[in-house]
Amino acid sequence: MLHRIALFALALAVSACGSTPPDSDRQPPGAERSEDRADDELAMLTERLDLTEAQQASVQASLDALADAYVAARRQPDFRSRTDARLRARVEADARIAAALDQEQQVEFREVLRERGVPLAPEIQRQLNALDRELDLSDEQRAALGPILTRQTERIDPVMQRARRMGNREEAMAEIRDIRAETDDEILALLTPVQAEGYREIIARRGEPVRAR
Repeated sequence: MLHRIALFALALAVSACGSTPPDSDRQPPGAERSEDRADDELAMLTERLDLTEAQQASVQASLDALADAYVAARRQPDFRSRTDARLRARVEADARIAAALDQEQQVEFREVLRERGVPLAPEIQRQLNALDRELDLSDEQRAALGPILTRQTERIDPVMQRARRMGNREEAMAEIRDIRAETDDEILALLTPVQAEGYREIIARRGEPVRAR
């Protein structure tokens, strides 16, 4: 059972990698994880799995190690390396948590992993949350926008790296504007007319022209 849980956690991580091209900045659950979020996860697992005090201490240690690994991952040189490091850290943490559980708890923990699904990078999550605050997105829209925002970051990241190496800032900014415009079109296609009007205001605040659809 423990081996199957570790494989299941790894499968979720692999699906996250497989859905994103190489030079991106996607990442697994909550890099820059706060103490509050770790406490929330511990409280959720304690309730869902009916953890003993000894198990709570073990899970807390796993979550603390995960937080440290996320901090270390930020020192990786590029988006993909950071993403891979965070995914490995999450899989290892889940395996350590599962090792502290009895068989019945492991069954429920597998369901927790299934519900968690594939996480978004923190910067993508922040963008999504900002859009949600302004546009009042539905659950379906949030689910669709996550991959769109991730692809945008994945496309922009190598352009910025190339600009830093070669110093061609103006050319890079023009390419980034084109990428953002294409992303804007994808986002607008998912929105209601009222939301689309609000999103055009967001684009205008960025100081970029709104392309006619």
